[in-house]
Order: sequence, then structure tokens, then C-alpha cells
Amino acid sequence: MDDEPWLDQLTHSVAYDPQDGLLYAQPQTFETAEDGTQTMLRSEIATFDVTTGEDLSWVELEDPEFIAGGISAEGSGSVLMAAGAVLYRYAPSTGFWEVGTLADEDVVDMTGVVYDEYRRAIWTLDGASDRLTKFGFED
Repeated sequence: MDDEPWLDQLTHSVAYDPQDGLLYAQPQTFETAEDGTQTMLRSEIATFDVTTGEDLSWVELEDPEFIAGGISAEGSGSVLMAAGAVLYRYAPSTGFWEVGTLADEDVVDMTGVVYDEYRRAIWTLDGASDRLTKFGFED
């Protein structure tokens, strides 16, 4: 029998950017040993061409345990990601950083996020309460 660990990937969130013709995913890669034990190896942000499906970039995140409950494309390569009560942004030119938290709004586990460019707001869905919350911000 092969003693090499089996590598798996799991993605909870994907986003589509129609302006740039890109798909975004936030996969985690883990290895599964023969006994079923799993070890998290890395979390990444992946970008794919919407027409060809070709993977264009893979950016490894600092925290291998990070998993986005929701992701939304903002355009120009920028995406918003929701994890727990915290919103994050990734842009190729500036990297990955925390935008803010909705913990004060009793948000516990964001399972969806949408960027509303017209209103300059972010709408999130809290999986714990099934409640929508609007998060306004300044750049």
C-alpha cells in the first residue's frame, strides 16, 4: 500500500467578477493520512479565467486555517472575504488585511458577503442568525 499522504482541497466560497472575467476561490489544502488523520497545509486565494478555466494565480495566506464563509469580487483584482465576524480584503497590489469586524452588531459567523458598489457598502449574511447586516466603510 502507498504510504504517501493524500492531498485534498476544499473551497467554501467562490466569487465572479464580470468586469475582469475572473473567478475567485479561497481553497484550503490538507493532507489525509492512511488512518484518516487530516493536517491543514495551506489556505490560498486562487484566480481563474472565466472563459478558459485556466488558473491565473495562487496566493498563499499566512494562516493555513483561514477559510472564508463568503467572498465577493470588487473589481480590479480586489476581493472581500468574510470569516467569523471579521471582514478581510485581498488586492494583488496591497496583499491581505482586515477591513473591520461586525462583532458589535452581534454577527457571529458570516456565511455570505456582497459588495454594493453603488451604495459603497458591504452586505453580509450571518449564518448563526440568518440576518443581513450592512457594513459601510471608507477607503
